[in-house]
Amino acid sequence: MTELEAHEALALWASASLQAFSVYMTLTFAYLTVAYLVGSRLNRFQTIAISCLYVCGSAISLMSTINQLNFYSAILSQFSGLQELTTFSGEFWKYIIAPFLGVGILVSLYFMWQVRHPKKK
Repeated sequence: MTELEAHEALALWASASLQAFSVYMTLTFAYLTVAYLVGSRLNRFQTIAISCLYVCGSAISLMSTINQLNFYSAILSQFSGLQELTTFSGEFWKYIIAPFLGVGILVSLYFMWQVRHPKKK
């Protein structure tokens, strides 16, 4: 693989990673919107169903993002010239994004729980 081909592959993997992140953000925004607007009126089955679908979809997006970053890191590690051009490696993003998105899933589930179990005054 030439350096130009590696550069193109890096762009493709970075793009795929951003697409997986976009899917995660879309799912999270949709879940939070549903929780806020109708969460208190959902029955138990509906809440469990939508929460399970959200967790599965967002976890798949999270794993896809990490997978794309692994490929990005593998290609980047083969070319020192490209490493010098890159501010943050795929490894850096992998260790920042994974906890961030994982916490986002938990916070979203907690948000739904708070909507369904409001504090009584």
